Amino acid sequence: MTLLRLDGVSRLFGSVRAVDGIDLAVAPASRTAVVGPSGSGKSTLLRLIAGFEAPDAGRITLGDLVLAEPGRALHPHQRPIGLVSQDGALFPHLDLAANIGFGMDKRLKDRAERILALMDLVELDRSLRHRRPHELSGGQQQRVALARALARRPKLMLLDEPFSALDAGLRDSLRRKVAEVLEAQGIAAILVTHDQGEALTFAHQLAVLRDGRLQQVGEPRALYLQPNDAATAAFLGPAILLDAVLEADGWAHCALGRVRTNESGTAGGSARLLLRPEQLLLGQAGEGADGMRARVTDVEFGGPVCQVGLDLSGAAGEGVSLRVPVSGALAPRAGEFVSVEVRGAAHLFRP
Repeated sequence: MTLLRLDGVSRLFGSVRAVDGIDLAVAPASRTAVVGPSGSGKSTLLRLIAGFEAPDAGRITLGDLVLAEPGRALHPHQRPIGLVSQDGALFPHLDLAANIGFGMDKRLKDRAERILALMDLVELDRSLRHRRPHELSGGQQQRVALARALARRPKLMLLDEPFSALDAGLRDSLRRKVAEVLEAQGIAAILVTHDQGEALTFAHQLAVLRDGRLQQVGEPRALYLQPNDAATAAFLGPAILLDAVLEADGWAHCALGRVRTNESGTAGGSARLLLRPEQLLLGQAGEGADGMRARVTDVEFGGPVCQVGLDLSGAAGEGVSLRVPVSGALAPRAGEFVSVEVRGAAHLFRP
């Protein structure tokens, strides 16, 4: 079942195709994250769904409601869609309660009670209701913005980098709270973010944009471990890309020795392998089960997790450098030799 559907949606600015032939489906009560480098079309896509831009081609529907098509588009206020932006966009001259209730019908008898209920929902203390935005913390302001968007009882929530201005700890906790609230209310959401980790954590569905086109859409774990191409692999997180010679029965030989792959290939054929750094397990000095070892070139101490630089030893790995995350308590020292073991299968990119 589909709630939001985009069919062949394009938006041009002069000769530039900011969004180019986008096909995307969002299920009810699901969370979709849209990621991509700067200039990839993420913000334009969100503006098209919200109604701040009109498509030059294609169609956008929400259930049975046609939101936009060439020559016809509903205004933003006519769409059952909520929006939370990066800065919250609160009205500075209104207090917290008035900001939350801005979109409500002022004739509602239970309007005040509904505002308080929304404050409870997003875990804002009721004693804050008469404060102005400048008297609130960044996290509190974003909770007000979320409550205001929820007040319209939308079918879809658009989240335009709402956590990016917050510090790391608050960003993580608020992201979890937003996901919890949306799920409890049965509201679908689309998150646009530059933070790949945030997208992977938040979403049920991940969409990768590049040059205005969708490169891949699917479940976050699948995209992270089995991306369509090397560019998507590198964008979604640290990637180890190695040239390899295929062997029989789903194995390949590369700078890390003999590695299992996620599919069988023709023996003797060439390919590139993708491994994520966390798939490499470093052992004590000596050789791993496959005889591979590496010299530690440097260690970046990061508390619970350190980044260890490796220079692979032996003819197979000559000239190959890697960086691997290791527990801070178990990190080796620069100059030491460690064994290297590959856990799980490598993803195969064919020529």
